[in-house]
Amino acid sequence: MAKKLKMSEHMANNIRKRGIVSAIGSKRENQRKRVYGIEKESRETSIENQLANETQKWKKRIKIKMKTVKFADEQGKEFLDNIKAYINDSDYFLGKKDLVRAFEAIIWAWSLYETGKRAGLLV
Repeated sequence: MAKKLKMSEHMANNIRKRGIVSAIGSKRENQRKRVYGIEKESRETSIENQLANETQKWKKRIKIKMKTVKFADEQGKEFLDNIKAYINDSDYFLGKKDLVRAFEAIIWAWSLYETGKRAGLLV
C-alpha cells in the first residue's frame, strides 16, 4: 500500500509539473460557462454591439445624404418626409435600447432613399 501511495504522489507531481491539472481545470471551466450561459451572454453582447455599431454607421451615412437631397415633385416630398420619419424612429428605438427596431428603421430609410433616387423622385 505504501508503494501505491508513493506512486500516486509521484504521478501527481508529474501532472502538476506538466500543467495537466490546469488544462483539465480550464476545460471544466469552459463547460461550466456553456452550462450556465456565461459564454452565450458574451456572444449576445457582441451581437448587440455589432448591431448598434451598424445602425450608427448607416444612420450617419444617410444623414450626410439628407443634407444634399432634394425632392423633384410632391411625391418626392412625401418620400423625403418618410425617410426623415424613419431616421427619427431609429433614434427613438436606439434610445430605448431596442436595437433590432432601430436597425430596421434605418434600413427602411435607406430603402426609401434608394427607391426615390432610382425613380427620379429625389435628386
